Amino acid sequence: MNVKCPNCRFKFDAPTDNANPGEEITCTCQRCGRQFPVVVEVPEAVVPEPAAQPQVQSPIPAPVTNVTSPKPIYPAEHAVYQEACEALHQWRLDDARELVNQLMATNPNVPQYRALQEQFLRAEAEFYKEQAHRQQLELQNQAMQQQQQQQPQVQIQKKSAAQNAADVFTTIWNVVKAIAAILIFIFFMRMCN
Repeated sequence: MNVKCPNCRFKFDAPTDNANPGEEITCTCQRCGRQFPVVVEVPEAVVPEPAAQPQVQSPIPAPVTNVTSPKPIYPAEHAVYQEACEALHQWRLDDARELVNQLMATNPNVPQYRALQEQFLRAEAEFYKEQAHRQQLELQNQAMQQQQQQQPQVQIQKKSAAQNAADVFTTIWNVVKAIAAILIFIFFMRMCN
């Protein structure tokens, strides 16, 4: 099966001998080495000619069963399918969602379309998981920045409290020295008289 690498656009033949039609396989680009998923194409079914059988009239008609068979894939649908695959590989999820929904509305019984829809749902879930992880990291970064902004203020407050304590102690010491000087002065004045 011919495939094209979404990274470097190199076209090569992917081995699909062991894969079932409609199954998703992982291919590795022969040029750039990137791995990417590919859905194995459903080969066009060759309907054998019915053999001539003798017609036997049955007195009881056979019951009619309502069997839904897939519609054939038209070139327009195939182009939409290719565009949806390309949008999915380029992580354009809004475009891919619209195209996959269009394909499923047109013909939901085609295995390729169901496989593409499953691949899209997995990619969308992965995208939202990654987006939630990024938001969580952003919140953690914001919390860390707020913490770092608050820490210098706390240190400044501690320094100013220590300075205040030193200032109070110095003031008390100066008052004690002044009182002692006054008492010594009074004592000497009485001694001299």
